[in-house]
Amino acid sequence: MLKSDQKSTTPSGSPQSPESPPHWTQEVKVSTLLIISSGEDSPIGFEVEGGSDYGEFARVGAVSSEAVFGDGGVCQGEVILEVQGQNVVGFTQKDLTTWIRLCADKNDRKVEIRTLPPGSISTDLRSYLSTRFRKGSPDHTLQNGIRDNLYQRTVPVTTRPQREGETNGVDYTFLSIDDFRDLEREGKLLESGIYEEKQQASCGVCT
Repeated sequence: MLKSDQKSTTPSGSPQSPESPPHWTQEVKVSTLLIISSGEDSPIGFEVEGGSDYGEFARVGAVSSEAVFGDGGVCQGEVILEVQGQNVVGFTQKDLTTWIRLCADKNDRKVEIRTLPPGSISTDLRSYLSTRFRKGSPDHTLQNGIRDNLYQRTVPVTTRPQREGETNGVDYTFLSIDDFRDLEREGKLLESGIYEEKQQASCGVCT
């Protein structure tokens, strides 16, 4: 991207492509949230919207007038990427709120949050996971992080037969092909594919 005082090196008469918007990695904002109270139901200073239980990246909701920030600050609509160094994309609303409170308890009430401005990245997990990114790129790395978080928080569904030692609803939720396709049509699968000729939702069901 050219600065205002730089001159284009494009030869005269050659078509110029429009400038691309900055990649989301250039727009990450770091804020320090101070959580004064403690406890399981203590307020964290803002509401959490979205989350993997809604098939979305978690976002900052309404910010409390009593929210206290040591540095920076968050605004409604910002996408929450990390909390205290932990990638939280793929967390459910409840898991994210619990993690923020846990970090506050362990870090003298201070919590570092990394966010992105609204519109800088797609907030639809299904769409983001289905996009092909170059291996090793920031987006590819983030995709892998999302899948890791989803595997820990969802039970994958599959049409393959249940194997010895597997528990339905724990290891997998075993479905008929028709039930699986119904979930696909209803848009309830975050990610699905075919493995060994059996359909499988590799990242579970979005509820």
